[in-house]
Amino acid sequence: MKAIPTETLTRIGTVLGVALVILALVFMLAFGPLGVGRSGPINFDGFYWYAAGVCWLEGTNPYVLENLIGAMGEQKPLKNFPVYHFFYPPQIAPLSMAVAVLPYGVAKWVSVALNSAMALVLGCLLAWVARQQSRAHAPLGRNFSTALAATLGIGAPFCAHIIWMGQTSLIACVSITTSYLLYRNGSKVVAGGLLGLASFKPQLAFLAGLWMLLEREWRLLAVAALTSLAMCAWPMVTDGIIGAPRAWMAAVQHHDQVLPNQLGWKHIVGLRNFLFVAGLPAPNLVPLGVLAALLVWWKRHTFTAFERFAVIMAATIVFTNAHDYDLIAILPLLVCLWLRVEDQPALWLPAAFTVLALMVPQRLVDELNVPILSQWRVVLVIAVAASIVAMAFRSSKIHRTASA
Repeated sequence: MKAIPTETLTRIGTVLGVALVILALVFMLAFGPLGVGRSGPINFDGFYWYAAGVCWLEGTNPYVLENLIGAMGEQKPLKNFPVYHFFYPPQIAPLSMAVAVLPYGVAKWVSVALNSAMALVLGCLLAWVARQQSRAHAPLGRNFSTALAATLGIGAPFCAHIIWMGQTSLIACVSITTSYLLYRNGSKVVAGGLLGLASFKPQLAFLAGLWMLLEREWRLLAVAALTSLAMCAWPMVTDGIIGAPRAWMAAVQHHDQVLPNQLGWKHIVGLRNFLFVAGLPAPNLVPLGVLAALLVWWKRHTFTAFERFAVIMAATIVFTNAHDYDLIAILPLLVCLWLRVEDQPALWLPAAFTVLALMVPQRLVDELNVPILSQWRVVLVIAVAASIVAMAFRSSKIHRTASA
């Protein structure tokens, strides 16, 4: 059978890539802002940090439940849903207050627009990485790899879910990813500012911060700390330098009392929740996440720079009690998976199957009514991370042998 010419394959890759990006944009708009197939009101989760902003603008403390309920008034999107304590740290104040100056009917669409823009930015960041690292001899060409990375950033169902909910994981993930890329390109002050900005989602940012500590990037970390502190300025003015963090910590004591935050909940992802649902001992696994970061740093020369970041973010998801919308943080890992297999057609099908399996909507799996199956994503994330580690070590061994 005659082989397809390289130029023809490259053209096919370009056309296919353009089609994928268009489909990703349609998917994001349909299942995000337009809410196709969604139930409940748009931005129902974003209303929490909007109400917190109202509290701060009025000079009251949103970590006091009565204040938060008062700020919500009659605008509460989920009328029959109980109001929980506000769990974001004080670093969320600037974002909360910025949207709270607007009527909620306008603010919710500002939130939708902001998250939609962040999805586009994430797609561009991943596309830039793929463009830089794609192999020139890959059968489908650099254009396809670039477009595929953009497709993952824009069209992943986690993006649409965040846009619809009004969650902030997209903003945090874009901040952390941009911070790392700028750090690698020498812009360490701006990188520190962006890492500090992401501190309103400490569960997503802490391993990235640990990495910078291991790298002894003191200036970057100093800027990050100052940025994080500056974001707390208004809460510290209204509630005191000690009072603001103390109020937040008091609210966090109620975190695990809320059903969506309890082990066993189907929308929690992570190895600990998998173990709990399986009926096995489920201790706090955050120390294992720290250990994973230390091991990656120890063997850092085995990986590409972006693979280090991707594995660190995957460890963040695997070893914490993240929620399904936090899976946005695994998209760099999926880009790295493609970059490892783009010149190995025999691996395209299993790679594609794995990525598509990760994208299966949760509600379809819930229809099977088998609780352990609701944790399928963490198993796949671990498998993808392990595959990348294995391929990185194999590639490193080949290079060492060739050099010898």
